[in-house]
Amino acid sequence: MGIVLIAMAMLVLLIIRDDTENVRKEQRKRWAPAELSDAEKTGIKAGMTVSDAIRTSTFWFLAIGMTLQQFVRTGIVSQMVAHLEQVGFTRTAAAAMMIVLAIFAASSKLIFGRLSESITARVSFIVIMLLQGIGLSILLVSGGSMVTWGAIIVFGLGMGGVGALTPLVIFDMFGLKQFGSIMGLTSMGIAIPIFLGPLFAGIIFDTTGKYNLMFVITIGLLVVSIEVVPVVWTVFPVL
Repeated sequence: MGIVLIAMAMLVLLIIRDDTENVRKEQRKRWAPAELSDAEKTGIKAGMTVSDAIRTSTFWFLAIGMTLQQFVRTGIVSQMVAHLEQVGFTRTAAAAMMIVLAIFAASSKLIFGRLSESITARVSFIVIMLLQGIGLSILLVSGGSMVTWGAIIVFGLGMGGVGALTPLVIFDMFGLKQFGSIMGLTSMGIAIPIFLGPLFAGIIFDTTGKYNLMFVITIGLLVVSIEVVPVVWTVFPVL
């Protein structure tokens, strides 16, 4: 994996060009999209600065919601094989479920990326968090039954779309003017679940012999996220 990532990084350095002159050269090619109109260029440059964004309640509600829902990955997915084995599945079956989870998570990016163009990224984001909550709830009560396979599918469909929709939601809220900086700031909180999620899950298992309490806590955090994110664009609209 390390070798593949280094090779990809080298390809990026050699192939991708995004300076102004290279962009202009690409735009002159006959298969390239037409030049942007003045109105479109103005729209691309529109949005909030970082200093303006962090002064809004929107920014902080969004950052909190996106941080809390990350406990799904760090506290649950990181322990999923151990949980599935603990409730009675063989390691082979648990590994197969993780493959199914990955397939539906990848599919989610395509599905909700497309849906975001119809129902907006904000609504799509709420839907994927609901799917994660439903999937985790079924996983919590299904034990070692075959229903767990269905729960994995629902959970995967919700989990995968987060990466695709997060930048779209931030763009909707703050525009492109300083999109990169705002995106980076809203992502800083993810360090908290990355550090605490696996630790809490491990402590809970060592104390109770099960991961059930971690599931309950994570579902609760998702509920808070689901409540917080709609507040962002209903009570505190920005753009």
